[in-house]
Amino acid sequence: MKLFISKILLFFCLALLSILLVIVAINITLKSKSSFEINPNITRLILGHSHPECAYNEQFIDHTANFAQSGESYVYTFIKAKELIKSNPHVKEIFIEFTNDQINFSKNNWIWDDAFLSEKYPKYSPFMSFEDHSLLFRGNTIGFLNTLSVAANKNMYNLINNKTDYTSYIGGYKALDHQLDTSENDKTTSITSRQTSIDSVSKTNLLYLKKLVDFCEAQNLKVYLIRSPLHKNNTDLKNEQVFQSVRGDYFEGIDFLDFADFPLKDSDFADLEHLNVQGATTYSKWFNLQLNRGFVNMSYFNNQKQIK
Repeated sequence: MKLFISKILLFFCLALLSILLVIVAINITLKSKSSFEINPNITRLILGHSHPECAYNEQFIDHTANFAQSGESYVYTFIKAKELIKSNPHVKEIFIEFTNDQINFSKNNWIWDDAFLSEKYPKYSPFMSFEDHSLLFRGNTIGFLNTLSVAANKNMYNLINNKTDYTSYIGGYKALDHQLDTSENDKTTSITSRQTSIDSVSKTNLLYLKKLVDFCEAQNLKVYLIRSPLHKNNTDLKNEQVFQSVRGDYFEGIDFLDFADFPLKDSDFADLEHLNVQGATTYSKWFNLQLNRGFVNMSYFNNQKQIK
């Protein structure tokens, strides 16, 4: 019986090893053929999750590309940004969304929960370090193993169909055409957004944001943390004291452009977190005007709560 069990275990180990070798081969090939090159006129990148994804319409912002994407933890932002930066030496400035919900412990789910693994891992696995793979494996071993075959299939499909231009599906401005239903305010906010303890932050998410900031600075890029407009009723703001404490602990000395209180109407929001098309147009035009005026070099904009 023991011999039989040993043979079964050996079979599964060999099968897993074979799958891993195939995945490694696919990833190496895909990485060698992939492209992250963007228009040489682009000198600024905007990165982050759905807040900047819906707030910055590149159509109205000069020399800027929005590569933010919904549901993206800083783990995946870091991997993406490294490839974009290495492939585009003309990029000089990086704007990274840093807002209240991104410090919550629940953001660990965005890193390794099954749904996020199946969406993000296949896309970024060819560009991950051993440390990145290990992080996901430790965070959700079963989910990670289940995602390996999904990643292999998706990446093989991309290879066969020459879908190697990553810039076409790793982010971009997302237009929301609906308006905030003020009667749904309580229903559109998450209970987890009310966490206010310094002990309940996602240290892994913050660690990767710190790694991204350090990488940008090592490449002689100017990096800014930026907080996009939020509706005044957004309960994420209840952790403001902890948010500012975390910012001081992790990112002291890093310019923080705070536009959470940028004056907008209820009709400019799609919900309590995201701007709709109308709000994004207003904000993006204003943001572009400030860029052209050189506001990112003016220290009095840093740490400011409201810009009028």
